[in-house]
Amino acid sequence: YYIDDIQSQMSQVSLKDLPISDKQKAQLTSILPLLPKAKDMIMQAQGLIGMVVWLLGVGQQRRFLVQTMDRAEVRPSGGFTGQYGVLEIRDGRMAPFSLHDVNDIDYNGNGVELGRPAPPEYRSWMNFGNWGLRDSNLSADYPTTARLSMQVFQDEGGGPVDGDISFTPVLISDILSVTGPIRVAQYNETITSMNLEERLHYYQQDNSGIITQEKKTGVNSVSARKTFTTLLGRLLLDRVRHLQVKQLLALWKVAVKDIQSRDLEIYFTNPDAETWLVAHGYSGGMNTFTKYDGFMVVQANISVSKASQYVHTTEQDQITLDAQGGATHVLTITLDYSQTGPVYG
Repeated sequence: YYIDDIQSQMSQVSLKDLPISDKQKAQLTSILPLLPKAKDMIMQAQGLIGMVVWLLGVGQQRRFLVQTMDRAEVRPSGGFTGQYGVLEIRDGRMAPFSLHDVNDIDYNGNGVELGRPAPPEYRSWMNFGNWGLRDSNLSADYPTTARLSMQVFQDEGGGPVDGDISFTPVLISDILSVTGPIRVAQYNETITSMNLEERLHYYQQDNSGIITQEKKTGVNSVSARKTFTTLLGRLLLDRVRHLQVKQLLALWKVAVKDIQSRDLEIYFTNPDAETWLVAHGYSGGMNTFTKYDGFMVVQANISVSKASQYVHTTEQDQITLDAQGGATHVLTITLDYSQTGPVYG
């Protein structure tokens, strides 16, 4: 209202006739053209209020499934989801959050996954007999994968959730570049953006790292394998909670970059929130190439190993155009496997 009124009033005013200084006239001259942009930003912000209120759990708690993706065992959405957690937000306040081994819900729960195959459209290649949350990221179209994962999570006793958030270690490395290294005193480790993935693999896959966790926790290797990762997650989250505004803005830039590279993928059940992600190219949806030509390669490592980290994939597409406007593609995909380190499984 005020911006409209200012524009209406000023349209009848000649700046050169105003009894103000030349400096003030210059300021007004530079500001007035910005009013339409300011009005547009205000209207956009007003349109986002309902979505933000929903995300912050104002009046009703929100629950978001969170999954980590290990790129060393590549899957269609980005990697094997070895850990999960539930992010709970009510009235803008986040409840204590921690990660858990996916086996805790898949194989130590109510047995829903026992003998269950993957959905029919995926069974030709995902042929595990006990299909659960750990194997539910079957589609490279993230909204499709998220809906699958959320349903499996609910079937296995996790309850309904309002969205799904998945990320690779790249996101954590980028966060560490903002927060600085994390000291894990219990393990005499300092985790940086450079050594994060290597140390996670050491404690999850190397017998020496697993034995170290067994000794510190007093539990067997199956349960102990990911205690270091869980501890690191708690320490990192505590560090993020105490960041300054300037650092939080830097984290937002990191998140946007990782969404674009699909190292961070987000899905919301709220139609307005999901529409906003789609409109801004943040949904992780599969490109259908309706506006230009292209192809998308999807790989899935279901060998129960971490061999993907040693596989270098090259795609070469040779295109021949004909006189009728058609195009013939000859796509060659080369997989170069050069193992330079340990492979779990």
